[in-house]
Amino acid sequence: MLQKFLNGLKYIPESLFTFRGQVTAILELYLEPLKRRSVETYAAAYARYFADM
Repeated sequence: MLQKFLNGLKYIPESLFTFRGQVTAILELYLEPLKRRSVETYAAAYARYFADM
């Protein structure tokens, strides 16, 4: 069990890099261009992001 845990640790930097890229993409491409800031517009932008993926 410890070995499995330690083997998983080597993927943390790659996972963080991927996560950072996804956050940057959703911010720059979907959220920053919004003209209005509301729960509805954020939800729609979030849905578009995942539909485009």
